[in-house]
Amino acid sequence: MVPVRRNPLLLSVLAVALAAAASGCVRIPDSGPVQPAESGAVAPGEQGQVSVPRGPQTGETPTDLVAHFFEAMAASPMSTTVAREFLTKRAQDGWSPEDGFLTYDEKETSESPEGSGPVTVVLTGVNRFDSRGVWVGTPPGGRLEVDLDVDRQSGEWRIAALPDKLMVSDIWFEAQTVPMSLYFFDPSASILVPEPVFVPKGNQTAALLVRGLLEGAKDPDVERSFVPEGTTLNLGVTVTEAGRADISLTGDLLDELDPDTVDLMATQVAWTLRQVPTITSLRITHDGQPLALPGGVTDITVDHGASYDPTGVSARGVLYGLSAGVAVRVIDGAAEPLVGPFGSPTVGGLRSVSVDLSDSRIAGVSQDGTGVSMSTVTRADGAPPRSVVSQGVDILPPAWDAEDRLWVVDRRAGGAVVSVVRGSRIRAVSVPGISGERVIDFMVSRDGTRLVAALRGPANDRIVVSRVYDAGPGGMVTATAARPVVQSAGERLKIRGLGWQSATRVYYLKALAGRQSELRSAIVDGSPTRFDPESVSSIFTDVTRIVSSPRTDEPAYLHSTDGSYEEILVGSPRLPADLNALGYIG
Repeated sequence: MVPVRRNPLLLSVLAVALAAAASGCVRIPDSGPVQPAESGAVAPGEQGQVSVPRGPQTGETPTDLVAHFFEAMAASPMSTTVAREFLTKRAQDGWSPEDGFLTYDEKETSESPEGSGPVTVVLTGVNRFDSRGVWVGTPPGGRLEVDLDVDRQSGEWRIAALPDKLMVSDIWFEAQTVPMSLYFFDPSASILVPEPVFVPKGNQTAALLVRGLLEGAKDPDVERSFVPEGTTLNLGVTVTEAGRADISLTGDLLDELDPDTVDLMATQVAWTLRQVPTITSLRITHDGQPLALPGGVTDITVDHGASYDPTGVSARGVLYGLSAGVAVRVIDGAAEPLVGPFGSPTVGGLRSVSVDLSDSRIAGVSQDGTGVSMSTVTRADGAPPRSVVSQGVDILPPAWDAEDRLWVVDRRAGGAVVSVVRGSRIRAVSVPGISGERVIDFMVSRDGTRLVAALRGPANDRIVVSRVYDAGPGGMVTATAARPVVQSAGERLKIRGLGWQSATRVYYLKALAGRQSELRSAIVDGSPTRFDPESVSSIFTDVTRIVSSPRTDEPAYLHSTDGSYEEILVGSPRLPADLNALGYIG
C-alpha cells in the first residue's frame, strides 16, 4: 500500500503563489506599463512565470489577429492590457472579461478569407466559470464555437465583437489559479457554508475574495449573506506589513447595521480571507469609520467566528465504531465501550453507529439493516434506545448535520429511499437523481446543505451532489436535482466508498483490477480535478472503505479486508484492529 504523502511546504507555496483574482468579480488589470517582448517570452517572477505577449502587428490577417489575441489573453500575471489592443475602440469600451472564464483543452481557428465575415474559433474541452470563479459546467459535448467579428480601424484589422469572457487554455488556468472558498451562512445563521471558487494569481487576492462576498448568496434557499445588498468595495483591500487587511466599504445600508449583524458579516469576511496566508487580522470601515462588533471591537482576527466552523466544533479527533457488536469510542488509538445501551452486548446486532455533531446522541443500524434506533452517547439509567426506523430493507450508515437532522438512506428493490429524522418525526425526502437510484454510499455535509452520493450504474458508477434546505411549514426538507461530481471519462469507473477530504472536497475509492483500489479526490462542485493542486491519486491493496472527516487536521484511514486500518496520511495514530463501522461524528 502506498500512503499519500503531502509536502506541507509545497502546498504552502502553492497557496501563496496561486492566490489572487477571480472569486469576486474578476477584476483583471487592463492598464499599466507593459514592456514589449517576443510572443511567449517568459522570465522567472515572484509569483511564477511572467509572460508578456506582443500586441497586434502591422498587416496581420483577421485569422492571425485572432490567434495572437488568444495569446494575449494568456498574459502572466493576469492582465488584459495587451489583449485590448486587438479590439476596436468601441469593443475595448464594451468588453467585460470580468464576467468570467472560458477554459479549453484545444483550439482551432478557421481560415477566414479577408473581409468575408467573422473568424470562427472552435474550442473543445470547454469549462465555464462565472464572475466569482465558480465552476458552472461545460457546454454540450464540451465543444463551443466562438465567432469574433472583425473590422478595419486605421487600415488594420481589429476585433469588433466578442464574448464577455476571458478565454484561456487549461494549462494556463491550472498554473494561474487555485481553488478557495467564499463563506456564507446557512438559512438559520447557525453555521458557515463554503462555496468553492477558483482564484487567479496576482496581488489582489483579498480584494477579489471580498468582491465575491459582496455579490451575495446565489441561492437564498441554501445560504444567506449578512453583507447588506448594494455594498461595494472602495478600490482594493490594503494589507499592512503586520498582516491586517483594511477593507473600506460603501453602501447606504451599512449605516443600519447593528453590532450583532456586523459580527456575522465579519465572520464571513474573516473565514474567506483567512485563506490568504499573509492576512492575520482585518478591519472593516464605512466612510472612514471602523464598523464595531459587540463590545466595540474593531480589529478582528481571522480566527473570528470559530463557533460557526462548517466542519463542526465538538469531539475533535474522536472516532466511534463497533467492536464485537459493542459501540466504542476511540481516542488517540485507544478504544473503550460506551456507557449506555449501545455499549452493552445485550443490545448487540448492530451494523453501524453514527454520532451527532454535539457528541451527545448516537444512532445505530440493526445488524440486518432493517431498523435504526437512537439513544444518548452516555446513558447510565438503563433506558433502552428509541426506535426511529423499523421497516427498512438495507439501511446504510446514517449521517447527522448541524440542524440535528439524521439522514437515513434505505436501499430497497425499487431504489434508494432518502429520509430525515428530526425529533420524533421521520419524513421521506425526494432527492431527484438520488432517490430511486442504486446508492453505493452517501454523505451529508456538516453544514447540512449538501447530500453527496455514489451511485451504481449499468456500465459505470458516478458521484453526484444535491443541495438541500428547509422549505415550507414544519421544516420540510427540499432537495435540488443532483448534479455530477465525478463520472466516467472514458475509463471504467467502479466506486467502493466515499469520505470527506475537506469541507469542499470528497475522497472516493475507485476499484482497479484484482485487489487494488485507487484513492482519488474531487471538489464537491464537480469542477475538473486537474485544476485542484490538492487532488489525490494513490494506489492501495485490499481496502474496502474510507474513514475520514471534513476537518483537514483529523487523521484519515482506509479499512482493510483483514480488519486493520491503513493511514492515508503518514504520521496518523495507529488504530486497534478488529474495529468495524468506524467513523467520526456526523
